[in-house]
Amino acid sequence: MQKRPLYKFGYSEIGLPETFPLVVSPLFEQGDKEIAALHAHNVIEFGICLDGSGIFVVEDKILPFHAGDASIITNKEMHLAQSTKGTSSHWYWIYVNLEKLLYPAFHNSEIAGTDCLAGPKFNNIIHASRYPQICALVKQIGEIHYGRRPYKEERIISTLCLLMAELRVVFKTSKAVPETTTRSCFEPDTLQRIQKAVAYITNHYTEKIKVSELAKLSGLSLTHFRRLFEKALGKSPVQYLSQVRIAMASAELKHSRKPISMIAYESGFRTLSSFNRHFRKQTGMSPREQRRK
Repeated sequence: MQKRPLYKFGYSEIGLPETFPLVVSPLFEQGDKEIAALHAHNVIEFGICLDGSGIFVVEDKILPFHAGDASIITNKEMHLAQSTKGTSSHWYWIYVNLEKLLYPAFHNSEIAGTDCLAGPKFNNIIHASRYPQICALVKQIGEIHYGRRPYKEERIISTLCLLMAELRVVFKTSKAVPETTTRSCFEPDTLQRIQKAVAYITNHYTEKIKVSELAKLSGLSLTHFRRLFEKALGKSPVQYLSQVRIAMASAELKHSRKPISMIAYESGFRTLSSFNRHFRKQTGMSPREQRRK
């Protein structure tokens, strides 16, 4: 393991204008550089990936993304993102106070509700291949914001209403995430205690990583670290590392035409047979089948 970096546990406050509480970031380049913190925001975050690939870590979820996909992360979930090694991806990030912005038109509606857009069963990455309309609406908000046509605010509100209505229709069966139980990571004996190890795995998944070193990085004994890790994420450190490697490999399979053997090695697997075995176990298909999908 390399010299241990400093990791933080972050809360990023997003300042929104009072009159129109929505901000669209300038085009953002998400690289593969060292990530120092899991973080959360005070408002919901929508993202649209314009190019590239990689993974999001959202609480205990590891989610591959590709060009065209959208991301949705409420203020209830800690997260980080990283592009595939040696590459970068480009995003628009949209931060909005939905209740305040949409209340005048929908004060008796659930359209601004985000209860179904978080939790262990919700996939925060909306794949364009499955939900093209949702991804197109997120992208459209960014295009309207940076375009030159008039009535920007009115058009953004109408597009946002369409987006939220579509999300409610598609994901309304998801169980709501109670405010008191969403952020287990803020409790001292869960994700906050092992988030340094989570960030390290995401940054160094291509390397040989010893569980004992992850425990040391977290300031915990090996036994306590294993127990705490499984309590926070529902899987062992070795299982989590394998999941990150397969997620990154899955993103790379769709993003590039590299030989599968090269992707296996660059994802941290030392043999192609081990890669194939773990890939099928996690995804239910072979790497070749995933590439053709």
